[in-house]
Amino acid sequence: MIAGSRLGGGPVEPPADDAGTPGSLGRRFLTVACAAIALAWFAVQVGLSLDPTAVPAVEQRALHLGFALLLAGFVLAGRSRSRIAAAAWIVAGSAGAAVEAYALREMAFQVVYGGLYESPDLLVAVAGIVILLIVTGRLIGWVLPVLGVVLLVLPMVGDRLPSILRMASSDPSRLLNQVWFGNDGVHGVPLDASNRYIFVFIVFGTFLTVFGAGDFLMRVVRRALARARGGAGKMSVAASALFGLTSDSSAANVTTTGVVTIPVMKRSGFSADRAAGIEAAGSVGGLLVPPVMGSVAFIMAGLTAIPYHEIALAAAVPAVLYYATLYLAVDRVAARDGIRGVPASEPPVGFRQNLLDAIEYVGPLAILVHLLVVARWEPSQAAGWALVLLVAIHLVRHRSVEAVKDCLRAAVLGPHRAVVVAIITAAVGTLVGPILISGLGLNLVTGLVSVGSGSLALLLALTVAASVVLGSGLPASATYVLLAVLLAPSLVELGVPLLAAHMFLMYLGNVADLSPPTMATVYVASGIAEARPMRTSGYAMLFGIGGLVVPLLFVFRPELLLVGGEPLGLLASLAVAAVVLYLIVSGTIGYARGPRGPATRCLLVTLGLAGVSTHPWVFVPALVLGSAVALLRPGPTPPRAFSKNTSEPVEGNTTP
Repeated sequence: MIAGSRLGGGPVEPPADDAGTPGSLGRRFLTVACAAIALAWFAVQVGLSLDPTAVPAVEQRALHLGFALLLAGFVLAGRSRSRIAAAAWIVAGSAGAAVEAYALREMAFQVVYGGLYESPDLLVAVAGIVILLIVTGRLIGWVLPVLGVVLLVLPMVGDRLPSILRMASSDPSRLLNQVWFGNDGVHGVPLDASNRYIFVFIVFGTFLTVFGAGDFLMRVVRRALARARGGAGKMSVAASALFGLTSDSSAANVTTTGVVTIPVMKRSGFSADRAAGIEAAGSVGGLLVPPVMGSVAFIMAGLTAIPYHEIALAAAVPAVLYYATLYLAVDRVAARDGIRGVPASEPPVGFRQNLLDAIEYVGPLAILVHLLVVARWEPSQAAGWALVLLVAIHLVRHRSVEAVKDCLRAAVLGPHRAVVVAIITAAVGTLVGPILISGLGLNLVTGLVSVGSGSLALLLALTVAASVVLGSGLPASATYVLLAVLLAPSLVELGVPLLAAHMFLMYLGNVADLSPPTMATVYVASGIAEARPMRTSGYAMLFGIGGLVVPLLFVFRPELLLVGGEPLGLLASLAVAAVVLYLIVSGTIGYARGPRGPATRCLLVTLGLAGVSTHPWVFVPALVLGSAVALLRPGPTPPRAFSKNTSEPVEGNTTP
């Protein structure tokens, strides 16, 4: 089984010795082969992160994808149930690596000498695209490969399409060669982001996890929040936010923090569905927290030409607002349902160990942030040297054979976690390439602006609808890239700043993972909680409401992204955002200084949404009236029904 396979960056675990093809010798061979490929890939990529100019960029991309296809083929072979299937995946992975070796040589030749690609190149392009789409389908499902095939075919029949899509038909051989070899296709910006930035950040986060940073973060969170009202839920929120600093996968967030926080939430009084929903919403939010941001920030830097450190800095305030909204929602539920804190169940850890843990785990992370934001180093170099520092501290602190084994385990696991991202960012090129090369993107931009009739609100609504449709079948990173190519130019055309437009699409792509039918994060969380996935999805979208409201706020108030504007303007926007989010959370949860009825809840949500407007004659009265309603103490309400032996509401009570 491929763990976290539908998340656009979920880990692919190495083959276990007791799974896969029959025969211990075959399993052992595949395990050793996967480890060897992963270690070789790790050495090459970390070396390139420390010296990015050692190999030309186009050759680095081919090398990166070649390793990814080879490792994916051997991992899939290790998970196969028959020798024939295992052999087929080994052949596919090896063929993919061979195709990339040819592509590396051919692209390097074209850079130096120029000219046109020839017939053998077309055969290589077709073989490479077929292998890539098959591997992608096996890793993350078949929505992206099918969509890639459709978008490859459309330009070939462009003169027969409806008016909004109509274009000059593309020559198949020219189109396929450009999609495979060109800078706008498979070996384009998304794959470049995976090669230059994402891999080393994923590996850095993997080393932190293997070394025990997760236990340290949970210890800090438990000490700070366990005794607060609804402390178990607040622990989940804080742990997800902290783990999101280095995480690239919401599935990894759930499996790391959820196995601890979900059982504690259930014992403290949260229903299983709510506990899983809180964890899912918190884990998806981890992909919005800089510096990693689920790998999308690096792709965004390539697509927009905005320096990465500016994107990371701009993401800070929205991430805080998202988690503040989630924290407030948990607090409102705890206040409404009388859920108390969690009593201490573990002996406190001594000051010396806490200090040493902080030096080992927080020190390299602080150095990484300093190098990125203050020194403004290249992200890959900053992460590479932070990784070197982390390994050095770990080895010096522990000075044991086990410490060396920890490093080897992380060096093997890191590439396994990165392989899905590499495959997805390459496969996205089969979507982006045809759109850009054929002119289909320009047609869609013109059509969308025409449909929107110059109305930003209507275009934002269309964008939200498109994100829900695409996000139901695509990983978050693929959803963002496709939305960015299709819709970002239209948003910019209507006056939305470039960074705000792309950040808006990034939020929508991530939050879409909470909605059916795929909702991989929800499935993982509900599995841990033994909850109902569809109910969990409803609660996750409720608790994660900030993922829809916060992007609307920074679209209309871009100063929240710390780009331009005066400090007073930022403070005013923060005040407006705080009131808007408080009103919406109070309305959706149904608690503001006491339980609220349906009419008051609808009024609070409506006034909160009106507060998003930038027209003073709209948002000022809405926020003033909403605050008055929220602060007015409600009258007595009848107690909620509870089951006899648990603090969970009885069946039929659907209050969130």
